[in-house]
Amino acid sequence: MEILCPISVAELFDKLSILEIKLNKIKNVEKSKIVEKEMEKIKTILKKYSLDNYTKADFYVKLSEINKKIWEIGLESRKLEKNKDFNSTYIKNSIDEHRFNEERSNIKRFINEKFKSDICEAKEYREENY
Repeated sequence: MEILCPISVAELFDKLSILEIKLNKIKNVEKSKIVEKEMEKIKTILKKYSLDNYTKADFYVKLSEINKKIWEIGLESRKLEKNKDFNSTYIKNSIDEHRFNEERSNIKRFINEKFKSDICEAKEYREENY
């Protein structure tokens, strides 16, 4: 079954970026095939809307770099958590992950504004939520 769901332009670029990271990191052949299949579908949609040439744009490169950092932080944090090693590196990773997610959100907002996306992500961080 395949479910088609409207998403923002930024979410489409974000998804592609994450799939590219997965394809480079995943060693399991079967899992790589699953990622490739999804990636091809995303690329087809990008091409359909003439967005495929933007994967070399600065905003996409920055989004990919941030997603790679978040991926690496997640890997390291999971190892530390598995060993119940909640040291200063674990705390730094948590802070960095929040910071990079904010940067990622800002880039996605820029992308959605640039392409006048009908769907946009809304976030709110208030002290009382913590």
